[in-house]
Amino acid sequence: DSSEVVVCRWKELGLYTDGRKVLDVDPQVLLQPFESFLRDYNVHYIVTVVSRGGLREYEQLFAQSTRYAFHAICRIANVEIVKVEKSRDLNEPVASDEDSSETGVRARFRRAIMLLEHAQPDECERILSSLPTRVRRQAPVIMNIGVAKEFEGELDQANGIFTQFRTRQQAGSFVQQSWYHLEIISKLKGLSLAQSAAERAQDLHFVAAYYWALGYQNQSLLTLDRSIAADSTFFPSMIFRSIYSLQNGDTAKSEYYLERSRRLDPTNTLVVSMSTILGNLKALHKPRDVQTAISMRVEIAHQLLAMGMLENAIDELLTIVQMDPSNQLCLRELAGVYDRKGRYAPELRYLRKLADLNPQDLALKGEVNDLLNRW
Repeated sequence: DSSEVVVCRWKELGLYTDGRKVLDVDPQVLLQPFESFLRDYNVHYIVTVVSRGGLREYEQLFAQSTRYAFHAICRIANVEIVKVEKSRDLNEPVASDEDSSETGVRARFRRAIMLLEHAQPDECERILSSLPTRVRRQAPVIMNIGVAKEFEGELDQANGIFTQFRTRQQAGSFVQQSWYHLEIISKLKGLSLAQSAAERAQDLHFVAAYYWALGYQNQSLLTLDRSIAADSTFFPSMIFRSIYSLQNGDTAKSEYYLERSRRLDPTNTLVVSMSTILGNLKALHKPRDVQTAISMRVEIAHQLLAMGMLENAIDELLTIVQMDPSNQLCLRELAGVYDRKGRYAPELRYLRKLADLNPQDLALKGEVNDLLNRW
C-alpha cells in the first residue's frame, strides 16, 4: 500500500513507486545505522541491483544483520525487490564450495561473513577465495578478504588491500570502511612501540571501538579482552567490556566486568548507570505486574539515554509503547530522541500519537504542524 517505505540506492525509483516513500541509503553504510534506519522508518522493501555473479548491493548488510531477514520476492532484469522481515533464522542453508549458482554464491558469501564474526577468519578467507573469478574480483569480496587477513594478523597484506581502495575506480562508498581498517592496522602495528601497558591497553581499546562500529562485535570483544590482559587497571576497556556484552545479549559477562569496573572506580557515572540497568533487567525476570515492569523499563531507558546509547534507549522505549500504547511519557521521549537524531518521520509519528491523546493541547498541535512543514 502507499504507506509502505522502500529503501534504494537510486532515488529515481520514486518515479515508479506510486506515492510510496523512497529513502536513499548507501549500501556501504555501517551495520548499526542500517538496522536503526530500517527500524525507525519501518522499512518494508529494499530494491537492489544484482551484480554479475549474483551478489547484491546490500549483500554485506544482509549477511551481517541478526535483527532482520531479507527475502527476494521479485526480479526484473538485474533489479531485485527484497522484503524486510523483523526476525532472522540464523540456521540458513549452507552451499557447497562447488555451487556457483546465484543462490549458492550468496549463501557462500553469507557463510564467510558469519565466520568472521565467529573468529574463523582463515575459513572465511578460504571460502571467499574459492568464489568464481567474476565474483572474487568484486569490491565487497576483496574488502572482506582484507578484513580476514587483518583478523589473522597478516597486517601488511591487509594494509595493501585497503590502500588500493583509495585509487580504485568507483570505490567511493568503500573509502570510509577502508579508512577505518587502515587506522586499525596502524594502531595494531604500533603496539610493539607502546611505552607502557596502559598505552597498549588504550590502543587496543581504540581498535575495539572501531570494530564495534564496523559491526564486528565478537572481534571487538576479543580485542577488549586483549586490552584488559595488557592492563587490568585500564578502566575504559573494563566498563566497555560490560557495556558491549550487554548490547550483545550476554548479561552474565556484563555483570562480571561491571563488578571489576566497580572495584576500579565505584562512583563513575557509567558504573552507576550500568548497575541500575542490570539490576532492573534481573528484577524483570521475576513475575511483575505490568505497571511495575513498565516503570523498571522506563528507568532502563533513562539510564541508556544518560549514557548516550540512543539506539538501545529507542529499543527499550518501543518495547514500553508496545506494552502500553498510551504511555505519554515514552511517546514524548521517543519524539525527543528522534528529534535529536534528525529523523523527522518517526518523530512526527509519535507526536501525532501524543496529539491524539491530548486533543485540547494547542501547543502540541503546533509542534505537529511545525514538523509537518519540515518533513
